[in-house]
Amino acid sequence: MILRRALMTGIFISALMFSGLARGEEDFMLLPAVETEATGLKQDGKIKLGDELYILLKTKEIKPAQVAFQLAQPSKPAEGETKPQNVWALDGQVKTVQETGEIYFSVVALKPGQNTLPGLVLKDAQGKAIARSLPLQLVIESAIKKDDQKPNEPVELMPPVSLVFPVWMVFLLGLLAILLIAGILYGLMEWSKRRKKLLPVAPPKPELPEDQTALNSLMDIERQGWMKAGRFKAHYFAVSETLKRYIGARYQFEAAESTTYEVMQHLEKAQILSSTELDRLESLMSRMDVVKFTDTIPGEADGKAILEEARKFILTTRRPPVVAILAEKQNALQ
Repeated sequence: MILRRALMTGIFISALMFSGLARGEEDFMLLPAVETEATGLKQDGKIKLGDELYILLKTKEIKPAQVAFQLAQPSKPAEGETKPQNVWALDGQVKTVQETGEIYFSVVALKPGQNTLPGLVLKDAQGKAIARSLPLQLVIESAIKKDDQKPNEPVELMPPVSLVFPVWMVFLLGLLAILLIAGILYGLMEWSKRRKKLLPVAPPKPELPEDQTALNSLMDIERQGWMKAGRFKAHYFAVSETLKRYIGARYQFEAAESTTYEVMQHLEKAQILSSTELDRLESLMSRMDVVKFTDTIPGEADGKAILEEARKFILTTRRPPVVAILAEKQNALQ
């Protein structure tokens, strides 16, 4: 009884497997068929073992720009072969020719003779089967010559060839070495002579404090007379850059390359200025930005007022004189 039940169960499972295979074959045949053509052949039109072939899919209904195709494993074995993967090496990625828009995939034959490239399932990026390629028969020639008397034996390796080092190369390398040593000695002698003639270098002058540098810059801007000449943008840009350089040096951050918003954000987070000074600085820089980055034309009095407000801000926020003197001495010592 038990043996009978096992036999019936085996028959039932086999029937299910067979029906599944038949169903898969039926689904494959229902897919739209796409003709194929082998391209990329050599000039003589022959295909040798190991050559990479490009299999062109001859269809206009499939648009590579809409879906990304992937080739599945061969759906049917090649004629006379139980495992097509032992006959063909497939590249599963479908590619597009940019000039013509044609799509293709590459394949390499692994076995000589008249072989059939079986139909392949074309899938979209989600893995859904959308088409099938028709089988393609190709004749693959062996890489072994027909008149080879020992086709199954590899060609013997050639013995190593001895090379004689050329004598002229020895003389050339020796001459180059002598010239190089002579050049080094000449350079050392000239450097020693010039070193003796060099005068003692004067110590560098101590740098001015950031407030004095900014005030001097404002005086130079005032002398330019840009507002009278109608060059108001040059005036506003110069005052703005002077003020940013002073703020960056005074409070130790990169203000020169920062926007007004970034400067104000840093100063507010650092809490190094009072709210009154912050409001005054923000108003000053915002008014300068309006002229710098728009077509606004300010009056001559506005330009002078901007410069005076910048000077007043520097005078009220600069370091105390004692700190400035100590900083100057420290810079001189360094």
